[in-house]
Formats: sequence, structure tokens, C-alpha cells
Amino acid sequence: MDQGDVIEKNWESMVSKSFFCIYICNYLFNINFLILIVMKKGIVLVVFFSIFSISLMAHPPKSVTVTYNEGKLKIVVVHKVKDPTSHYIKTIKISVDGNVVKELKYTSQTSVEQQVVEENLPDIKAGSTIKVKATCSQFGFRNGELKVQ
Repeated sequence: MDQGDVIEKNWESMVSKSFFCIYICNYLFNINFLILIVMKKGIVLVVFFSIFSISLMAHPPKSVTVTYNEGKLKIVVVHKVKDPTSHYIKTIKISVDGNVVKELKYTSQTSVEQQVVEENLPDIKAGSTIKVKATCSQFGFRNGELKVQ
């Protein structure tokens, strides 16, 4: 075995151990790693950059359902989370025919599955369009719309 074979075996061992470490850290701590490998004259430099992966945990609402009956507006925002006090629907903006009529702000979500809101809006006429924008506290938003019958 010559020196080239030893360097190659050490390289393979180091890369294998590095990727295993990255896999375990990513799994346990939800951390993504960006790996930069530079080789120059047989010297191997491995640099790890860790980035907390908020984007893996954060997500926009899945759906926004809007219903209106006898002056009562009901909004159901499906947004599954683990902890509704730290990851939740932060704002719900209600517009009627292009005019914002209410902007509701929250500091938690009503359940781990969804945010449910009921508002009295008695002056909405048939033919009006209600638009709702639900915004996540961490990332993204989803819109819902209803044409009043």
C-alpha cells in the first residue's frame, strides 16, 4: 500500500463519517448542512455551515374555507402545527368587494389542526365577494374567497 492509497482510504473514511454526522444532526436537531470540500495538494479541508431549517418546520396554511349565513361569517383555516402558541395563524384580513373591513391579529391558534373564526358582518349584500387572507406567523399565506348568494 503506497501513500496515495492511504490518502484515498483516509479521504473515504472522513467523507463517510462526515456524511453520517450530517445525517444524524439533521435528523436529531432539524439542521441542514451545506458542505464545502476543497482539495489542494492532497490536503482536504471540509467546512460545515449549519443553517437552522425554519423553512422545514414553517409552512403556509393548507386551505381557507369561507362561509356566510344570516350575517355571520365563518372562516376555517386548516394549518396543522405541533405547538399552536409558537406557530400559528398570525393575521386574518377580511375584504368585501375589495375593501378591507376587518384585520384580525392573533398570538396563538385555536387548535393544532386549524384556526376557526366567526365574525358578525350583517351588512353584506347578495352578489358581494368576500376575500380572506390568512397569514402564518412563520411563513406564507393562503387566500379564500366566497361570492355571497
